[in-house]
Amino acid sequence: MMRLAIASATAFLLVLGSATAANAEPIAPEDFDPTPVSGEIGYRVNDRDRLPEVDSEVGIGAVLGTEPGSLVALGESALGYGSALLRVSVFSPAQDTVVFQAGGVASLRTPAGVSASTTVLVPIDAEGRAQLWANAPVQVRVEALAAFNGSQAQPGSTIALPEPVLRADTRSGLAGTGIGSEPIHVGLTGQGGVPTERVRGAYVTITAELDGAGTLDIGTQRVPLPAGVSTFTTVLSPDADGGVPASLAGATGHLSLHVIGWMADAPDQGTQLSLPGSFVPTSSLDETFTDKVTERRDDFATLTRNSDAAYSIGLVTLAPTTSTERSFFEFGPAYSGRARGAVVDPARGAAPQLVIVPASTGSDDDGDGYTLRRGEAQLSWLPVGDILGEEQRQATKNFEISIDTHQQGEGVDLSEDGYFTLGGTITSEGVAPSLDRVEISVDAVDGILGYADVWEEAGVLRWEADLSAPQSGTFAYSVEAFDRGDNSKRADVSLDVHRFTEDDTVIDPEIHVLNETPGVFDGRVVAEEPDTVYVSASRTVKPGDTLISGATEATPSGLFAEVESFDRVGDEWRVRTVMAKIEDVFLQVDIDEDEDYDNLGESELDESNFQASLEENGAPVEVEAERLPGDVGYETAEIVTGDDVDLDPFPDECDPTGTDTSAIPCPPTPIETVGATAGRPDIRSAVLKNGAPGGIRPAVSAELSTAFGIKVNTKLVKRDKSWGITDVGASSADPEAEVANEVKQWAKEGSVKGGVGISLAAQALPSLKFTLETEITWKWRVIPTGITVTKFAIEVSNTLKAQAAISLFIKFEGALTLSQRVMSINLPITTIMAGPVPIVLQNTIELVMKATLELKATATAKIGFSRTDTVGTQYTPEKGWESLNKPTKSSSLPLGFSPIADINAEFEGELAVGPVFAPNTALYGVAGPQLDISIRAGIAGEIKYSVAKNKWVLSAEVFAELGYAVKVKLKLFTKEWDHTINEKKFKFVFWSDEWEYGGDASGVASLGPPGGRSFAAPPPIPV
Repeated sequence: MMRLAIASATAFLLVLGSATAANAEPIAPEDFDPTPVSGEIGYRVNDRDRLPEVDSEVGIGAVLGTEPGSLVALGESALGYGSALLRVSVFSPAQDTVVFQAGGVASLRTPAGVSASTTVLVPIDAEGRAQLWANAPVQVRVEALAAFNGSQAQPGSTIALPEPVLRADTRSGLAGTGIGSEPIHVGLTGQGGVPTERVRGAYVTITAELDGAGTLDIGTQRVPLPAGVSTFTTVLSPDADGGVPASLAGATGHLSLHVIGWMADAPDQGTQLSLPGSFVPTSSLDETFTDKVTERRDDFATLTRNSDAAYSIGLVTLAPTTSTERSFFEFGPAYSGRARGAVVDPARGAAPQLVIVPASTGSDDDGDGYTLRRGEAQLSWLPVGDILGEEQRQATKNFEISIDTHQQGEGVDLSEDGYFTLGGTITSEGVAPSLDRVEISVDAVDGILGYADVWEEAGVLRWEADLSAPQSGTFAYSVEAFDRGDNSKRADVSLDVHRFTEDDTVIDPEIHVLNETPGVFDGRVVAEEPDTVYVSASRTVKPGDTLISGATEATPSGLFAEVESFDRVGDEWRVRTVMAKIEDVFLQVDIDEDEDYDNLGESELDESNFQASLEENGAPVEVEAERLPGDVGYETAEIVTGDDVDLDPFPDECDPTGTDTSAIPCPPTPIETVGATAGRPDIRSAVLKNGAPGGIRPAVSAELSTAFGIKVNTKLVKRDKSWGITDVGASSADPEAEVANEVKQWAKEGSVKGGVGISLAAQALPSLKFTLETEITWKWRVIPTGITVTKFAIEVSNTLKAQAAISLFIKFEGALTLSQRVMSINLPITTIMAGPVPIVLQNTIELVMKATLELKATATAKIGFSRTDTVGTQYTPEKGWESLNKPTKSSSLPLGFSPIADINAEFEGELAVGPVFAPNTALYGVAGPQLDISIRAGIAGEIKYSVAKNKWVLSAEVFAELGYAVKVKLKLFTKEWDHTINEKKFKFVFWSDEWEYGGDASGVASLGPPGGRSFAAPPPIPV
C-alpha cells in the first residue's frame, strides 16, 4: 500500500456525529467558525531548455566570487518572487571548493578537479538577486529551476529563511555524537522563524561525512552516499515530534543539518488542506529506486504521486562506474542541443540533488523518463513531493480511512483529562487525487464541528481529533475523507462516553511534571538561557507539550513552559520553550489557598543594594549617597522572633467602620471619588470615596512568633550646592542619638542650609491568598476552546507597626522627597498542588523608606502608627481586572514634639515619613501582580514653641497617608495583560485641632486627642 500524499501536521475537517442513547435529548453542536482557505499560490517553473542565468565558461556572467554575501542576478526568472530553487554547478575547480548561500551555509563541496552540482533553495531580494559565493574563484553555472512566493496563510507555499538554522552537528554534540545504525532525532520546527506546529515540510541542507559508503535514512527518505563528505539539499516532512529520525546503514560518521526554508500547513479550522500551487510531500522509505543508466537511453520513470499535480519534485543520486564520463543527467526524455541537468563527474558521480519536472499521469507514453548525456552511471531516485494544479473531478476511490485509537463500543472516561483523541490512518494505492478534507456527519444534527491534525508517522498518514461530550452517553462517530476529485471514504465507531463532574480537577494530559523523583524525569534551567530547559534524554517530549516543575535546586522558581522545539545535546534534550498558558493546563480546577508564612524565618533578606534618591520641588537632584560600613550598630533588616515581635496596636486605635466598640471613633472624611492616577504626575493625592478603606481585620496580636524587623537611621544634609544622604545604622552603637545630635549641631552652628535626621523602626508581617478557578464549557469539540478562567486572584495582607523620630533644621522653603531602599525580602516559596501539578508562587517584597517634607522647621517630632492593609487584584470574565483592596484598622501614638536644645521650635508645612511596601508575586518565576502599598504617618499645619515662655501654639493635624498601586503584568494566560489597574492615594486623619497651652517642665508637647475634650471634625482635605 502506498500512502496518499498530503502534508504532515495538516488539519482535516471533521464533522462530528452522534447517535444519542434511547430516549435521550438530541445533542446540538456548538457554532462552528471555519477559517477560509482560498486563492492560488504564486510560483513559476522555468523551461528546462532555457539558457542558464549564469554560465561563466561560455561568457554568460562571471566566475563565482569570494566575497561573503555576494549577489548573483537571476533576471526575470526570479524577479517578483521571495525564493528560488537554483541548480548550481562548478566545473573542474583548481582547488577544493565550497559554495555558500545566504547565512554562510555550505551548499556544495567538491575536491579539486571534480565537477559537481547541487540544487538549493535561496531567498531572493527585491531586485531578483540571490546570495552565492565560494571560498575560491570558480567557473559556475546557475540555473533558476523554479521561483516561489510564500505565506503562512497559504498551505503548501514555500518560504526561504534569511538566516538558516543549524539543527544537527554531531561533531559538536548537537543531535548526537555521531550517526550510525541507532536513530537520532533531528529537529526541524520551532526555531529561526519556523513555527512549532502546522509545518508541512522543511527545506534542509545536509552534510554527511562517512567512513565508508552507506545509506542514510532521514525521515521518509533513503539516500545512498559515498565515503567522504557529501552535501545536498532536500525537503523533509516533520513528524509529530517536530523533526525526523536519522540513521546510517553500512557506515558510521557525522551529520550536520541546516533548515533553510519551510512550507506552511493548513491553518487551524481551515476549509481546505491545499490550493493550486501547494506542495504536498510524497516520499516513503519503501520508494527508493535504482537503475543503471547509459548514454542517451530514454528510460521510463515517474515522480508523480497525485493525479491532480502540476509538477513533481524528486531527489536523484548517481554513483560512478568504470564507464562514467563527465556528463549531465536529466530527469526527462532524450533531447538534443545544449547539455543540461545535474553534473556527473567520472570520479564522484553526482551528489544527491533535487529535480523538478512536469507531472505525469503514470503511463508509458506520458512518463518522465531520464536521460544521461553520455557514458553510464548507477542511478538512485525517489519522489519528494508534488506541486498541485487545479482540482480535477476523477472517478477514483483507491484510498481508505480507518479508526485505530478505539474499538467499537469502547468506554471513554473524561474525568481525568476532559477529552479524548480519536484517530486513525489514510492509505491509498497507485496515483490518486490529493486529499481535500475529512468530514464526520452527525445523525439528526446538521453542521460542522471541527478539524483534526494530520501528520506522517514512518511514512504513514495519520489523522487525529480531540473530542469531548456535553453529557454522558453512547455516541457514533463517523469519519469521511474527501479527495480533490470529489471522492470519499468513511469509517465509523460507537463509544460509551462518561463525562466528568464539575468537582473533578481536570488537567491536560500532555504535561510532564519534572523533578518529582530524582533520576526519573529530571529537568534543569540555566540562568544564561532563560527560554531553555534541559531534560534527561531518557524521556521524550514533543512540541506543544507542557513542562512543569515545583521549586527545586534545578528549577529554583519552578517551571511552567510549553515545548517549542528540542535538540539532543549529550545525555539531555535541550528544549526551547515559550511560556505555557493557564487555560491549556488547568482545564477544570478550583484552588483557594491562604499562606500565613509560618516559615517566615526561611526568607532571604537582601540589603546589599543600597540606593537613595532625592527630588526637590518635583525634580530629581544629584545626591551623594552612602551607607557607612561597620558592625557596632545593627542589621538594617532582620527576622524578629519570640518576645521581640511587637505588632499590637498603639493606644489611639481608630476603626473607620464603627464595628469595634473599643476603638475611638474616626473623624469623618470628605466623600470624593478617587480617580486613577497612573500616568498623571499632576495628581499628588486623592481622597478615597467614603473615606479611608475602613477596617474590620483585627490587628495582629502578640501570639505571633515571627515578623520582619526594619531599622533605618539616615542623615540628609544640604550644603552649599549639593545634597548628601548617609545611612549610619551599622556604624554607630546608638545611631538614633547620633543622627539627632548631628542635626542639633547643624542647628546651633548654622553650618549647613538644611538637615534632616530620620530614625525609623518598624515590624511587618505579610500573608498571601491565591485563587484560581477554571471551568470547561461542555462541547463536542475541541479542548481548549471551551476552557474559561472564571476567577484568578492574588491578595497580599500586611500588618505594619512603625515609629519614627525626625529631627529637622531647614532654613529654606521647598518640597523634598527622599527615597531610600531598605531591603528586598524573598519570602519562602509557596507550592500549591492542583492534582499532580505544582503551582509555584514566589513573593518578593521591596521595602523603601520614603519621606516628604514641604516646610520650614527647627524641631524634633516623634510619630508612631500601625496598620493592617489588604491589597490585591482579581480577574473575572464579567468584570475583568479589579481591585481587592479591603478595609483596614489603624492606630497611632500621640505626636511627640520638642524643640532642639534652647532654640525656639518652629514647624510650618507638612511632613510624612514611612515605608513603601511593594509585594511582587511571580508565578513560576514569571512576573505577576505587583501591589505597592505606601504607609506613612505625618503632621501638617503650624506649630510654634517659645523657650522663654514655655508655651505651645498649634493649629495642626496628625494623619496617616495611604497609597496603593495595583499593577498587572501577566503572560500566563491566553490574553496577556500589562497595565496599572488603579493608583490611588488618600489621607486618613487621626485627629485635627487648634489650641494653646503651656508645656511640661521638659518642654515636650504630647499632641494627641486631649482627654475629656470634644472631638472636632477636620476641615475638608484638599485633593
